[in-house]
Amino acid sequence: MSSYKKGATLGIEVEFTREEWAEIYPWDEILSECENSTTEYPLTITTDAQTRTILLSSPTDRFLRGTYKADIRIVKNGTVMYIPKKGHINFTITSPVSEVADGVTTNVS
Repeated sequence: MSSYKKGATLGIEVEFTREEWAEIYPWDEILSECENSTTEYPLTITTDAQTRTILLSSPTDRFLRGTYKADIRIVKNGTVMYIPKKGHINFTITSPVSEVADGVTTNVS
């Protein structure tokens, strides 16, 4: 499972085989968000048909610390497909090495 420090930019790249890409591309709509137990966050989606990749990204400044799950929903010809087909993309948001609290930088490791 990938880990990102709070405040870092989340970047999860999903690469597809030619066969997998042909199954989903071109799509009518593509959506993604991530969630922990209490909050959902939208993810920015960047696609590259040439390299057959989908990049999910987001700044994590507002994310709560903890474990997250994400997926990609693709709508093609009225059919909804989920990536990954089973389960989720899992990652954690951890504490940064230092934090600023009341104008004072402290080490939180």
